[in-house]
Amino acid sequence: MIDDGEPFKRIADGIILHPFHSHNLRLEISRAYDEKKYCQGCALPFYEGQSYSCMEMECGFILHESCASAPRMKRHPLHPHPLTLKVAIKGRDNAEGIFSCSVCFRQGNGFFYEHDTEERNFQLDLRCASINEPFDYQAHKHPLFLASNPDKIKKCLMCKNGRITFLLECMECDYVICFRCSTFPCKVRYKHDGHFLTICDGEEVRDQPDWCEACEVQIVEYGFPGLKRENFKFFYKCNEYCCTALHVECLFGNDIYMKPGNTIKDCIAQCTYFSDFDGDKWVEYQILLNNSVSRPFCSECMGRCPFPIFFKGYNTIYCSWVCVPIDHD
Repeated sequence: MIDDGEPFKRIADGIILHPFHSHNLRLEISRAYDEKKYCQGCALPFYEGQSYSCMEMECGFILHESCASAPRMKRHPLHPHPLTLKVAIKGRDNAEGIFSCSVCFRQGNGFFYEHDTEERNFQLDLRCASINEPFDYQAHKHPLFLASNPDKIKKCLMCKNGRITFLLECMECDYVICFRCSTFPCKVRYKHDGHFLTICDGEEVRDQPDWCEACEVQIVEYGFPGLKRENFKFFYKCNEYCCTALHVECLFGNDIYMKPGNTIKDCIAQCTYFSDFDGDKWVEYQILLNNSVSRPFCSECMGRCPFPIFFKGYNTIYCSWVCVPIDHD
């Protein structure tokens, strides 16, 4: 048995057994970006650095070293009770096989922290759980702290959303950022660029308008999902000579914490109402990489799926979890 204070069982030097996987994992160092590799913990891609990979030949389970070392229990300033590390698996206690972060409101199918009571179910993804005070945000020169007056309406300077409760603010200037924006990686990789891309804020958008490498839309003209187009204020850009630029959504999609499955048995589910059945049914969906030559069409919005992953049902395809219907005529 693994003690509550230990994130995993150490088998040998560089070899561990994680409680959320049945095979031993080996510590490896990677310097090459592989767009097909996703961390089973945070669901983000691997760019470089240390990771734990499954030692079984046919198993693709892999974890960032930091995700493998996530403590089994954790306290966080946003919740008064201890949180327990869990994994989203479709089963009796989780019919959908996903979680929904109570702070950034993203849904995911990897690791998350939870405190569940009859009154409230509080869930926290790994990225939001990693934020503590003071928070050293790489895109800002000063440390950030939880908003001292959360009831006071303030706009996130990145997404310009003024309806968000969970904010981080700077004590030395007027910088304010929401948890959702602050948890985007500051540095990422793109399959058609050999350098790292760094996150750019609104000032850089106004000074140097760029065109997105993926959708070929001007960065300054695009909008954050759910907001007006002119409110979008950040993107990723290569600062080397190639100057590759990408919208956040084009790089990560709408479902940043949804990872593709390793096997055909890996799936999530949505409770859908069928009018001809006059009742609800659980419909299963596979999450697949969108890496074919011809991108599939979404059965809901009828456009080509533009994001890194898509959701496949029995005879339907959806470009994002938002498009998956809850009602079916």
